[in-house]
Amino acid sequence: MSSEARKLYTKVWKQQNKDRVKQHEVNHRLKIKQGPQEVRDNITEFQKNYYQENKSKISNQMRERHLKIKYNLTSDQYVEMVYHQNNCCAICGNVETCVDKLGDIRPLCVDHNHTTGEVRELLCNDCNALLGFAKENLEVLENAIHYLQKHND
Repeated sequence: MSSEARKLYTKVWKQQNKDRVKQHEVNHRLKIKQGPQEVRDNITEFQKNYYQENKSKISNQMRERHLKIKYNLTSDQYVEMVYHQNNCCAICGNVETCVDKLGDIRPLCVDHNHTTGEVRELLCNDCNALLGFAKENLEVLENAIHYLQKHND
């Protein structure tokens, strides 16, 4: 459609839809009058309500995105790993007992090599923290074992 034809079409449409054009202008002026802060507040309120109504769905979507981006794992691959480990930690052999802020048992942590990024196995939160605090340094972990053996009565 040429620019002249487009202008003619727009002019005719506006004449035929005067009420809609008028309402659009009123809404536009109202938005400007409200100012950016009120518009942001309305959007923020909508987002809060949406989150409250869809917490579990959003949480699952975030978990799936995290698994894919950080470890290149699909949720099916993660579930398969949980199944093969009988839902137990690869180090202590216990099921996860740590609770998240929603009151649910946290999923097992994906352990990976921080140098290569290769996924190893699944760990409970405590064992994952143990490796993290020791910075995966074998000497530190061996010293901790010797320390515990020395002071174990």
